[in-house]
Formats: sequence, C-alpha cells, structure tokens
Amino acid sequence: MDRFGRRARKNKAASFRPTAEKEAKGHPWLAVACLQATRISMATPTSDLSSNSLRPFPLPKGEIDLGDHGLWSVSSAKAGFGVNQLRDDSVHTLWQSEGPQPHFIRIEFPKKTAVSQISIFVDVTMDDSYTPCKLSISLGTFKQDLQVIKIVELKNPRGWQHIRLDGDQEDEEIVDDDDSEDSDTETTAKGHLFQIAVLANHLNGKDTHIRCLKIFGPRSQQKQKLNGFGPNHHELLLMHETIR
Repeated sequence: MDRFGRRARKNKAASFRPTAEKEAKGHPWLAVACLQATRISMATPTSDLSSNSLRPFPLPKGEIDLGDHGLWSVSSAKAGFGVNQLRDDSVHTLWQSEGPQPHFIRIEFPKKTAVSQISIFVDVTMDDSYTPCKLSISLGTFKQDLQVIKIVELKNPRGWQHIRLDGDQEDEEIVDDDDSEDSDTETTAKGHLFQIAVLANHLNGKDTHIRCLKIFGPRSQQKQKLNGFGPNHHELLLMHETIR
C-alpha cells in the first residue's frame, strides 16, 4: 500500500512539474527569452588558441627585450584596444586599428638602436579577416625618412611569428618558433624609429588585430643608456637650442 502511495505522489509531482514550453505558453515575452537564451548558449565560442601557440618563446640568445626603452604609438585604435593591450604580454588582449589602411605601429628610441628581431602574435582562427597577411618593416630617424627594409607575407598564421632583420634586404625572412634559439644574432637593423605596417589583411579585411609584439636587440646595448628619452642631440634640434 505504501509502495502505491509513493508512486501516486511521484506521478502527482510530475504532473505539476512545468516545462519551458508550458511556462512560455500564454507569455510571448517569456518564449522569446527562452529562445534567445538557447541561441546564446549554442553560439558562445570557445577559445581556439592552442596550447602550442600560447607557450612563451625563449628569449633569443644574446639578445634583450627593447620594448621598455622605446616610445610606442599606433596609427589608430579602437577604444580599449590600444598600445596598452598590445604590450601587456597577454595573447587574450589585442590592438585593433580603427581607420584607413595602412595600419602601423611605431617604436621610437632616444638614440640609434640596433634591432635584430621583431616577434608578433597573430592568429587567423581567432581573428579571421582581422589577421595581417602582409607586413612591411621600415626604419629611419624621423617618420619623414622611413625606408622599407623588409616585406613579410604571413600565410594563415597561428601563434608567434619571428622576423629577423638585417637592414639591407627586403626579402621575406620568417623564423619559426621552434628554430628561434638557433637564429643568427649578428644581423641587426639600426635606427631611431621602427615602423611595422599592415599592408593587407586575410580575406581583404579592413581593420587589423595584433595580439602581442616584441622587439629585440643585441645584449651589448645593455651597457648603453637606452632607458628613457634624455636630451636629444640631433643636429636639427641643436640648431634651435639657443636664442641667436
């Protein structure tokens, strides 16, 4: 008798258990909310960044990170996606341009500086048409005398892309992540101002995403005073230093 009583109570409870459809019946706004919640849960993407692309690459042998010694600027940026996000060492944040092409990043040093490698993190699976596919590297003293020293093409990049610089050739030269330790550290490009320009994006995209950028130079420069912008000794500025 007790067994049948429990079954009856169970069936009674089940008959009063409302389903999403019964709750939504007669309440159109509730039906729409349920449908939207279902669509959102199905459409929310998960990160496609693989563990291999996230692993940090070793500091190039005999080289130092020059990023903190330069003054960084970008051609344009969407609010909240600027230089700080480009330099925060996280591949989950990014710089996003917001303007006409070409988009560029400029790094200005207080004195002539040797740069041997530029490394950028881009991921076509995450950024699709925002992914750069063609870059140019330029150097000079001012933005008016910048000269292109290298053109780089990226084919469906995923992760760190290492670009070695020699300052004399414009041929493409990309070093894979696994081979970065064996790279020749003697090749350098010297200048006050370095520019990385995005000439084209994947699928002809308009704006661009770069998740991280690093710039390296010979360790021998550590003995020089690279930290901060001190007095500028360029001859053009010295001409106007005093009143004649």
